[in-house]
Amino acid sequence: MMENVKRELVSGMFFVLLLTSMLTAGFNTQPVKASGTIYIRADGSVDPSTAPIHRDGNIYTFTDHIYDSIVIQRDNIILDGNDYSLMPQLGLFGIDVSYRNNVTIKKVRIAEVHEGFTLNHSTNCVLMENYVLSFSISIRIIDSHSNKISNNNLTSWEICIALFNSSNNVIYHNNIGPAPVPILSEYSENTWDDGYPSGGNYWSNYDGTDLYSGAYQNESGSDGVGDAAYTIDVNNTDRYPLMAPFNTFYAGTWNETTYYIHVVSNSSVTDFHFNPDEGPLLRFNVTGEDATAGFCRVTIPKDLLWVEDGWIITVDDQLITDYKIIQDEHYTYIYFNYNHTTKTVTIQGTNVIPEFPSTTILLMLMLTTLIATVLLKKKRKPKL
Repeated sequence: MMENVKRELVSGMFFVLLLTSMLTAGFNTQPVKASGTIYIRADGSVDPSTAPIHRDGNIYTFTDHIYDSIVIQRDNIILDGNDYSLMPQLGLFGIDVSYRNNVTIKKVRIAEVHEGFTLNHSTNCVLMENYVLSFSISIRIIDSHSNKISNNNLTSWEICIALFNSSNNVIYHNNIGPAPVPILSEYSENTWDDGYPSGGNYWSNYDGTDLYSGAYQNESGSDGVGDAAYTIDVNNTDRYPLMAPFNTFYAGTWNETTYYIHVVSNSSVTDFHFNPDEGPLLRFNVTGEDATAGFCRVTIPKDLLWVEDGWIITVDDQLITDYKIIQDEHYTYIYFNYNHTTKTVTIQGTNVIPEFPSTTILLMLMLTTLIATVLLKKKRKPKL
């Protein structure tokens, strides 16, 4: 028993060190001049004004890596980290959101801090697409309600999420752990999944199986969701824990709607590509240890890419015919298996935004080619 615990701790520490290198890879982490704390003031100003944060109305965007902590004193704003790193020299905390309403923080990479985020007496706030590596706590939530935490990677030496007297928060699609204590919840009752088939969170210490599917996990066939719930305490349960890390890929923006493709996979997922001008398909690479089994559960918005007959799924040159389709009102979920190495996955439908079927795209390309040929011949015709 003790040996297993030691192995898990060593494995977790190794993962933390690895994540640290990932967060800081390619960044200039040499000490730079720092003020200690950057404030987004109640009047909307950034203090000090020399901080690498660009303001456009109520949207504040990082323009470089930041080596200070940030305190938000204004409601109704968006803080976009723009995938830059936040590594305060003092290392005490990353971003403090106290007594605030409707604050969104996204795409911030926080590392080398004791506490990543602090939500204190705050409501209707959103934390999304952030990477946090902390020495103590990734997200501390105190007397805060009706907030949303999704699509984050949260790793800590001690606690990933600590909730104190905070309820009615929605927490799902996060990669949580490793950490000795993934969740500490005191006098709090929250929602830890988005229902079925969307699912809950990926827990690094979840050791469940995936032999069944369906809202009650009593139907035959795997679906990327654990057969058993992940119990946090008597008041908090993730009913649909994910069987592998959750990945989010930007697919594009049309008609003021931004689309994402989500992939739950035990493979490393890279090189995502989607371009509707090339036809109704998307592709990405999967990598895993040779001769091991891999799986993907791909979530596709129905109004982005859809089919009239059936999907065509290939992994390298292998046509995948044994795949599972699950649907809800807005999304199609495609689950399939393959053998690992490094391979390219292609998923092809029949229709793609902006609602041109593949046959229409082909006819338009043929017509364009024909017109170009006629014009070229006309241009080359000798004068009499």
